[in-house]
Amino acid sequence: MLLVGLLLLAVLAVLTFFGFSERFFRKIGIPDWLAFLLILAFVIGAVVPVIPIGTRVTLHVGGFLVPASLFVILLIVSPVKKEKLRTLLAVFAVAGISVAARMLLRPNSEGLYFVLSVVTGLACGIAAYLAGRTRAATLAGALGGVVLGDIINNIILRFVYGAPIAFGSFGVFDSVVLAAVVGIVLLEAVQAIKRTMHQKRVSKRVLQAEFAEDTLLKDASVEKENEKIDKELNNFFNEE
Repeated sequence: MLLVGLLLLAVLAVLTFFGFSERFFRKIGIPDWLAFLLILAFVIGAVVPVIPIGTRVTLHVGGFLVPASLFVILLIVSPVKKEKLRTLLAVFAVAGISVAARMLLRPNSEGLYFVLSVVTGLACGIAAYLAGRTRAATLAGALGGVVLGDIINNIILRFVYGAPIAFGSFGVFDSVVLAAVVGIVLLEAVQAIKRTMHQKRVSKRVLQAEFAEDTLLKDASVEKENEKIDKELNNFFNEE
């Protein structure tokens, strides 16, 4: 059940270790070393046994405690009030999708839980980007939204069906990692496209300006030549 999340985390760990993700994490105020430790915490949390609280409540470290902690960190390091509002909007949007997916699909087997976690992760990642629109808001929205959705789902299952509470279990780990990665990749891809289009527009304007400048220079040269000819003709007739 943790296959998708662990594979994605392995790729992120390698990219972070070699500095490929430096630009992204520094943009949201997280240095590379802390980003690597956070990814490592996800990996360790995925293999750590669940933490029991009493007889009917359990906590999954990688699927609940780590993403919840990272969400709080991102909320703190985000200095812009507008970005915090976007983060909260992304959290509620992602939570709504997470709750709706689990209530509608109602998985009852390992295979269905895997499908649910992938579908939920993809949908939540897209929602996190559309609502967040910035790096910090998108990442925080994906993490916090899936965690909040899991809390709401557990409350519903507990009080409606009498099921035990298991925070972060049943594919939530895969969903939260996939949502974060999808949101980040989508945001970076859209921004890359916008930068490319902007550069093309700037290049086009520069070419147009250069063409206009060349045209003006040519017109000025022709006008100067015409003035010279007129002057020579005037001098010729005046001499006669």
